[in-house]
Amino acid sequence: MQKSAWLVSPVLAFVAALPIQAQFTQGGNSPSNAAPSAVSSPDISSEDEVYTHCNRGSAKLSLGDWDGAIAEYTQAIELKPDEWIAYYNRGNARVHKNDMDGAFADFNKAIELKPDQGEPYGSRAAVEISKKLWDGAISDETKTIQLKPDSQIAYVGRATAKQAVGDEEGAIADWTKAIELKPNFTVAYLRRGVAKVAMGDYTGAITDYSQAIQLNPNYAEAYAGRGIAYEKEGGYDKALADYNQALMVDGDNIAALNGRAWLWATCPRADMRNGMNAFMDATQACNATLWKNPAMIGTLAAVYAETGDFDNAVKSQKQVLEIPGLSPSFLADARKRLALYEAHQPYRDNK
Repeated sequence: MQKSAWLVSPVLAFVAALPIQAQFTQGGNSPSNAAPSAVSSPDISSEDEVYTHCNRGSAKLSLGDWDGAIAEYTQAIELKPDEWIAYYNRGNARVHKNDMDGAFADFNKAIELKPDQGEPYGSRAAVEISKKLWDGAISDETKTIQLKPDSQIAYVGRATAKQAVGDEEGAIADWTKAIELKPNFTVAYLRRGVAKVAMGDYTGAITDYSQAIQLNPNYAEAYAGRGIAYEKEGGYDKALADYNQALMVDGDNIAALNGRAWLWATCPRADMRNGMNAFMDATQACNATLWKNPAMIGTLAAVYAETGDFDNAVKSQKQVLEIPGLSPSFLADARKRLALYEAHQPYRDNK
């Protein structure tokens, strides 16, 4: 039985090409046109029913009728319990229902029935990423790449998971491969830029962000990222210009709001500092992140210190230190700034 169109699945923000369904028609037998698995002494009418339910499920997936698709694939599975495609497609429908546990179980079953098929590993990895199961996602995307070496989305998923565990070098390699497979993939340039900033390669990051902007001149995230890289290099005027441009495109861009507030509060150049404007940006960023992001709250503390309000600077910085899960390096820097504020000294981000 041939499977025709693979649809795009918005499982996660970065996942732009996950196959969501396989549709049954007659003939063929390959990964993109593979036959449903055989059963002992199949009943022809039952086989026809399986295909009917699977085709209906595919149609309902295309229309966004997730419940209807799940019902159709469930009936197909009841008729033919070893049909891997039905589990796989039902899992993708469940992802759209945000039933990640159910989707995970379906992808597990699809892999059990068809371990040499790449797509179920990739979809299971997407679920693992949504659950922050980074090691499992890396393993599954690696398996996908082994089975489908040209799967660009598998490199995207693995790069995302590697960045989450701090493997910036590995992430850069995977983003580079994703770009080789799809040269105009704007997000890959952005994310590789983020990894390069984390590695201290600010010049390389600026190049990547500039390429993303060339591909999409209204890409606020790329302007904000390039602003951060310029600021890290001491290019304060260029940084401010990029933050301004990002906020012209998207007035609520959190990275640009936080970056501009930080620049206005901590720049070693007095002519660049503007405590009142910084306060407005920092407050907006904290509100947008529900006062739960330690970086945003830390920026607000620096703003308070810049304006001479050391009581609130100390209070905000202590709030940062109370947030669980901070990295050792972030904690060390946060404590140093707290000591400055307690001594009634503002922070200067000297390069």
